Amino acid sequence: MTKRITKEPHDIPPLHHNSRWYSSPTEKAELFSEILESQFTPNDIHSQIEDRVMEEIGAPLQLSYFKDHFSPAQVKSAIRNSPSRKSPGEDNIIRPLMMHFPRKTIVLLTQIYNSCLRLGYFPSSWKRAVIILIHKPKKPKKDPFSYRPISLLSLFAKILERLLLPRLLNYLGELIPATQFGFRNMHSCVQQLHRVVDNVLNSFEEKNTCVGLFVDTEKAFDKVWHQGLLSKIKNVLPDSYYRIIQSYLADRTFCVRQNGVTSRPRKIVSGVPQGSVLGPLLYLLYTSDMPSSQELISAQFADDAAFLSVSHRGHQSEIVLNSFGERLHKWSSDWKIKLNPQKSCQVIFTYLHNHITPSLNIGLSTVPLSSSVRYLGITLDKRLTFKDHISATVQKCRQRLKTLRHLLTNAALALPCRKLIYLQLIKPIWGYGSQIWGGASASQIRRVQTFQNRALRLITGAPWYVRNSTLHMDLEIPMIEEVLRSSYHRFHERLQHHPNPLAQQICDTHPPTRPHRRLKRKRHTDLLA
Repeated sequence: MTKRITKEPHDIPPLHHNSRWYSSPTEKAELFSEILESQFTPNDIHSQIEDRVMEEIGAPLQLSYFKDHFSPAQVKSAIRNSPSRKSPGEDNIIRPLMMHFPRKTIVLLTQIYNSCLRLGYFPSSWKRAVIILIHKPKKPKKDPFSYRPISLLSLFAKILERLLLPRLLNYLGELIPATQFGFRNMHSCVQQLHRVVDNVLNSFEEKNTCVGLFVDTEKAFDKVWHQGLLSKIKNVLPDSYYRIIQSYLADRTFCVRQNGVTSRPRKIVSGVPQGSVLGPLLYLLYTSDMPSSQELISAQFADDAAFLSVSHRGHQSEIVLNSFGERLHKWSSDWKIKLNPQKSCQVIFTYLHNHITPSLNIGLSTVPLSSSVRYLGITLDKRLTFKDHISATVQKCRQRLKTLRHLLTNAALALPCRKLIYLQLIKPIWGYGSQIWGGASASQIRRVQTFQNRALRLITGAPWYVRNSTLHMDLEIPMIEEVLRSSYHRFHERLQHHPNPLAQQICDTHPPTRPHRRLKRKRHTDLLA
């Protein structure tokens, strides 16, 4: 019932594109496939290194003796570790079916996988994707560009990718910079956000100005230049792994499914396969040589990149960031990556009133100035009060509570079930990033607590004279302050043995002692007290 209430229906109304309406499922499927075919092509950017890249790819490989075979136990483990609720690809093979394969079938499948790796061949039937379209929230439904493609791939292909992933990481893991926290084991959005927020707060303490440049990449995963990616990994991988990655990227096709109708197959000539196991790793490798600077604090999470520069009034930050912008623009042009300066933004984090407003450029375009930015799901305002983020979060919680009100006030539904609906569908909305916005002022935290009080009172139907503390005690739901403190304790403990030194610095770096001129700012580490 909750899924039916909260999920948006998948029916696509008639689409309007180029002064024409598309109403039948066949017309919609062909329109979507035509748009996606142009999306899965490299950016039309002249690269100064294209000739060198093609020469490197065409150079003969250094052959080596093949000895890295897969075992049936490894194949069975890969099947067992695969997600159980993923939709099947074109072959309609699902994980519960593979879980019941007899040993003989597992052995035969292992022989196929070993043959693929030995021959450097990825079967073409495993490279066909079935794409369905999901509507983007708050976008016009008649616009075909308001839909997000979801790619369904063969489970046999994903098992082979899952077997290849740890072996590729042994050779390619060192290429990924420490500043990249996306799609990596033991890394998360909250950790990268904590790095950014800590550096901004430190600039506040030192009475400095922190200028943040937040860069947006247009169609990042769909526009990866295959030849450029192969040139970056060719000299690092053994020939067997390089050849299977080369085959994995070549001759990929897709078709769009709409209301049971499938479009004709079309080619994919750029990008990393969406929904695949190796796709995120390949994208991280493609952007692993993004420019950096000792004078900047870099924070990357997949295609979301932030660069911070700290100076007294902002003069030095303007020089450093503009110089970096030139290097970033040249790098993106060389590797056919299209940056979007209009969707990028700069934010000046400071409490000073006499700072300068720098003019930042990427190429020939000026990056717009903003008073706040939404980075990795958290809105960061220029003084890090988190007021805008908490306002939007509370509003979203209220909307979800209003949507589920019929269920939460239904006396026929047991109280534990109503409590479970709140914990599973409403609490995660405000719970995300609590380790970050937990450093907000007490008045802002009370706004979240007030919402939870009202929600619990609605669930229980308690009269006005019952205390809020009694409701929390009877339902065994902690107060917001307790949740913030316990979540930060767990977060802090996990970071103490983190493999990334930049993540370890989060718990090793403490705020300065409180002299008479220090800003009376609440820090995240105050939650550890």
